[in-house]
Amino acid sequence: MPAATVATARPGVDFEVGTSIPPATPHAVSVSLPKWQDNVDYEEGRLSEVMQTGYPRFFIHRSIQKLASILLVRFGQRSAGTNGGNDVEPEACILVPSRKVARSCKAFMQDTYTKQQSESGSSGKYTILPLRSVQVCLSLPTSSTSTPPILSEDSAMAKLSSSSGSLSASANLDDCSSAQSKISIHIVLFPQSCFPIAKTFWQHTGDGISSRMAEVYLELLERREKVTGGDGVPSSAGGSAGNVVGSANGKGSEIKSDAAYMKQRSYARNRHYSRNNSAAGLHASAILSASSTPPTPMTEEPVDSNYLEERYGRNMATIEAPRAKRALRKRIAGVASNDVVEACESETTNGQSQSHSNPDVIERAKGTQLSEDDVYLYPTGMSAIFHAHQLALGLKQEKSICFGFPYLDTLKILQKWGPGCFFLGHGDVADLERLENLLKAGEKIAALFCEFPSNPLLRSPNLIKLRQFADEYDFLIVIDETVGNFINVEVMPYADIVVSSLTKLFTGEANGMGGSLVLNPKGRHYEELQELQDEEYEDNFFDPNAIFLERNSRDFVQRSRRIDVNAGVLVKMLNDAKEGTHAHVLKNVYHPTLQTRENYDQCKRSQGGYGGLFSLTFHTMRQAMAFYDALQCAKGPSLGTNFTLASPFVILAHYTELDWAAQFGVEAKLVRVSVGLEDKESLLQMFNYALQAASVV
Repeated sequence: MPAATVATARPGVDFEVGTSIPPATPHAVSVSLPKWQDNVDYEEGRLSEVMQTGYPRFFIHRSIQKLASILLVRFGQRSAGTNGGNDVEPEACILVPSRKVARSCKAFMQDTYTKQQSESGSSGKYTILPLRSVQVCLSLPTSSTSTPPILSEDSAMAKLSSSSGSLSASANLDDCSSAQSKISIHIVLFPQSCFPIAKTFWQHTGDGISSRMAEVYLELLERREKVTGGDGVPSSAGGSAGNVVGSANGKGSEIKSDAAYMKQRSYARNRHYSRNNSAAGLHASAILSASSTPPTPMTEEPVDSNYLEERYGRNMATIEAPRAKRALRKRIAGVASNDVVEACESETTNGQSQSHSNPDVIERAKGTQLSEDDVYLYPTGMSAIFHAHQLALGLKQEKSICFGFPYLDTLKILQKWGPGCFFLGHGDVADLERLENLLKAGEKIAALFCEFPSNPLLRSPNLIKLRQFADEYDFLIVIDETVGNFINVEVMPYADIVVSSLTKLFTGEANGMGGSLVLNPKGRHYEELQELQDEEYEDNFFDPNAIFLERNSRDFVQRSRRIDVNAGVLVKMLNDAKEGTHAHVLKNVYHPTLQTRENYDQCKRSQGGYGGLFSLTFHTMRQAMAFYDALQCAKGPSLGTNFTLASPFVILAHYTELDWAAQFGVEAKLVRVSVGLEDKESLLQMFNYALQAASVV
C-alpha cells in the first residue's frame, strides 16, 4: 500500500502555529493550532498574520486569495466613486467554478441581504445589490509530447508543457468553443461591505474553486505575462463583462457576456461527466511534473526507489482523469454495497487501475443493487450535502428536519436555503417522539438529515424507526456517513441519499478535498431524484483533485481497519481511566461503543469496526486545556487523517454560540480526537502523558 503520511509531533515539539498539517503540504486541509489558546486566538482574529493556511472552506487558500486579487484589479471597482450621481462602493470578489454556481451565489447574496435589512428594520444602502459575475476563460496549450504527463506531488508547482497559453474573456459565446481545451473561472463581484455574505456562501456550500485550480490558473497567467509583457489578464470584451444584476432603474438585467465553457469530448462518454458549464475538465497537457525528478520528501533518511514509487510514482496520468473519477465512483459503489469489502481491495494491482475489477452492478448484502451510475462526485463533502438538500427541495418545497446535533454547516444549509428546518438536536428517544408528534400534526417535510454517527458526540440515530416514519409520511432521508464510513456501516437500506466527505478517511493524506452523493436505487423516489440529477448535476470536481483522491484512497479499507483497532485500544484505556484513576479528570468518553451502541450495531457491517473518532470532556476547563496542550500529536481541524489529529472542536465550531451548543451536551470543555495509523504503544503513551498533565492542574 502507499506509504501513509504520519504527522506525529516529537515529544516536547509542536508544529508551529499557523503552518500546514501535514507539514510543507501546499494543499493541506488542516492547520496547526497546537495550544488551546491558539484556537481561541484564531476565533478572536488574532492570528491573521501567522496563518499560512487553514481548513479550505473557512480559510480561503493563499493561492485563491492571490488569484482573486489579480482578477479584481482587472475586473473590479477598486475605489469609491460615483456613477450617475450615485456613490459606488469598492468591490470584492470570490471565485467559483461554473456559471450555475455564480448564479446561485448571487441569488443567495441578494436573498440574505434583503432578509438582513428586513430584520434590522433598515432600508439599507441598496434595494437590489449590484452583483456581477465574469467568466474568464483560459486556453490550454496542446501537448508537444506523446508521453502521458504525470501529476506532480503537492510540493511541486503544476507546470505547462508548451511555451504559453492564451486567456480571454469575451462576450462572444463561441470564443470558448474551439477544439482547444479550456479552463474557466467565474468571478462573482459585489460591494465590499457584502463580503461576509459571500464568505458564508463559500463556507456553507463548499462550491468555491479549489487551491489546485487556482495554482494552475496562476501558472497560466504567469506564462502569459512573460509572453505579452503585461499582467497576463485580458480586458473583457465589450466593456461590460459578466452577468449584471440590478440597474439604474431598479430592475434586474442580465448582460450575457460570459464565455461558455467547452467540455472535453472524452467526458461525453460518461453520463455524470458530460454536463455543460462544468469547470472540472482539464486537458492532460495542462499539468506536468515540475521536473523529471520528484520533489525531495520531508525526511532525513536516504530516499530509495521503492519510497519514490509508493509516494510519488503512483498517480494516474492526468489524461486519465475521467478514468480516475470512474474508479472513484466504482470504489465507492463497491464498498457501499459489498459487506465483504473485497471490491476496493482487489481494484488495483501494483498501483494500476483495473477496469475489470468490479462488475458494473454489485449485489449488496441486504439486497440493494448499487451501480457506479448512482454515485456522484462533488468538490467537497459539504457541496454534496448542499446539493442533496437542493435535490430534496426540487421534489418538495417544504421544511427539512435536522435529527441529532450535526456538523455546523449542515444545520446552516437547512436553515438558510429553502423554507427552513426543524432542529431536533438530541437525536434521542424523546426527539423521536417529538418528530412523530410533528408528523401526526400534519407538518409536511421535504427531507430528514442525520449523521451516522454524529460529530462530535458519536451518537447514532435509530435509522429503523426513522425509515418507518419516512415511508409513512413520505419524506426523504439523507444520511451523512462520513464518521462511520463505508467500511464500517451500511446505511443505504434506510436512506434515499447517502452523502460523505471524501476529504476525510477516504483520502487520509489530508491533501485533497472531495465529496460523494449516492442515490439508493431501491428508494421510492429514486427515479425522480435521478431525473433531477440528470438535469441539475454538473461536474465541478477539478481533475487534479480527483487524481490525488484516486491514488490516496486505494488502500483506505486497510487503513480504516487499522485505525479502528487503534481507536478501540485508546477508548478502552481512557474509559477505564474515567472509571478509575482519572475519574476526577475525565467527565465523559464519547465513542460509538459507548453511545447508542444498539443503534450503531443495527447498521454495522459483519467485518466493520466502530471508527477512528472519539471525544473527551473534562470536569474543568483548566483540565481540558492542560490535556490538549500536552498531547504530542498533530492538532488542528479536520478528521479521518492517517495521523492522529486532535482539536478543541467546540471552540472552533461554535465559539460564538457556546451556550447554545451546551444545551445539546456539546460542551466547550471537549477535545475531539481522530486516531491515526501510529503504533498502539506510542498512542497509549501519548494519551497517558496528556492525562497526567491534566490531573495535576
